[in-house]
Amino acid sequence: MAPAKIVLERTVPPGGEGAFGAWLEGLLASARETGALEGSSVLAHDSERFVLLRFRTEAELDEWRNHADFALHPHAISTGLETWFTLPGHPLPRVPPPRWKMALLTWLALMPTAFTLSHVVAYVLPHALVLPVSTALTVSALTWLLMPNITRLVQRWLYPRR
Repeated sequence: MAPAKIVLERTVPPGGEGAFGAWLEGLLASARETGALEGSSVLAHDSERFVLLRFRTEAELDEWRNHADFALHPHAISTGLETWFTLPGHPLPRVPPPRWKMALLTWLALMPTAFTLSHVVAYVLPHALVLPVSTALTVSALTWLLMPNITRLVQRWLYPRR
């Protein structure tokens, strides 16, 4: 079985390092209690903190995530796709859009882009280069052009006011 990893994101306001440290110690103690925690790291960028945890298996990670202490912080779970669904100039929202919305929008942007670029590149480059070049162009288009604009267009659907 492959190890399972999770990334937790927190914004630490000025003067909030002590509270973050206490939260982190509690989080790590909770994860260690499972006996399945294989490692952890904390990365910092400005006021953002990213906590990376590695568990032996996906099942043990899921068991820990369902633990009462962790359930108090469900908004911290990151799939990695959330960054495509942030509005330029705005911080990553505390609660990401539902995964089905992120998957649907990604597919709607990915499918026509990959299809079109693979056919266009096929006319220009040798067969062996079509897949690597068309996928590189597709990922670039999604990251810097399509997803920021799509997110802006459907922001009310992605992030409805509660």
